[in-house]
Amino acid sequence: METKVKGYRVRVTRADCRTGEPGECFRCAVALALQRATGDSEAHVYESGWDGRMMLEVHARHIPAPISVRNFIWEFDDLLLRPDGRAIGADELRRPVFTLPPLSDSEWQEECGCCQELLPPADLDDEGTCPDCRDRP
Repeated sequence: METKVKGYRVRVTRADCRTGEPGECFRCAVALALQRATGDSEAHVYESGWDGRMMLEVHARHIPAPISVRNFIWEFDDLLLRPDGRAIGADELRRPVFTLPPLSDSEWQEECGCCQELLPPADLDDEGTCPDCRDRP
């Protein structure tokens, strides 16, 4: 009998919105929800290099953020802040609920330890280096 590996169901809650910090990759509402859903205290959201793609990082694996997450973050980051740093109007935002595939899924990528390029994990050697970096003199 084959065991089905589950992904992660991520729900951004009202509490995440109230305690999350707009513009903070590790402390925004989505990052808090990711950390809770995955058990990775370092899970976060970031914009990728030159193309500005919004990415999620969980357990050192990277995946593009779903459109509902991108839209939410753009709205959340535009909110005005109270003096205590909490966002004004966060309760009115449509909070995303999304599913991420299991970490073994081919949608996830890992970063080369040398050039930081995102690649399928199978393309990296045991030291986390891509073929291009291994072939350099």
